[in-house]
Amino acid sequence: MVLMGCFVLACAQEPIDFQNFNDQRLKITRQGMLVLGAWGLGNLLVGASLGATGSGVDKNFHFMNAGWGGVNLLLAGLGYRNAMRKDQVWDLATTLSEQASMEKLLLINAGLDVAYVMTGFFLRERALRHEPGTSSYDRLRGFGNSLLLQGGFLFAFDLVFYLVAHRHYNLELVPWLEQLKVSANGISISIPLGGR
Repeated sequence: MVLMGCFVLACAQEPIDFQNFNDQRLKITRQGMLVLGAWGLGNLLVGASLGATGSGVDKNFHFMNAGWGGVNLLLAGLGYRNAMRKDQVWDLATTLSEQASMEKLLLINAGLDVAYVMTGFFLRERALRHEPGTSSYDRLRGFGNSLLLQGGFLFAFDLVFYLVAHRHYNLELVPWLEQLKVSANGISISIPLGGR
């Protein structure tokens, strides 16, 4: 009973605006999705156009880029729509859960991006086992080149997105979390009287 009473008292005096923190976090997400969407749209349009007029390795490279562009554009649209939430009530637990989920997803994606790049190198190596100019060579080399480009961009994108999101967390939420004190008597918060 004492623990619950202290927790409610501490939460009633929170000096952080969770709504503002999450509004900023969602704004960062929307900006990231706009970058990903622009990359996807560019790849879709350029890849489809150059793939339709190209041949050999280039044709396969551009068609693969167009496919990646469509997928990235779809993911960016879904991510942007999800980041438009206005009616969410934010508290400490929800805020920490959302932040952790986002950071974990970005790190998992970065790991997948490395796998895409490695697959690109693998396909390029496999192409060497075929005669240049054959459909197998052109496909393996073109797809491998595309995976190198797409995986490289997505790795940089996910890493920068993670660093920006984590910086926001470190600057805005961590100082407040460091003021929380947990003891046998409950949870309390120390609010400094002066500036930071």
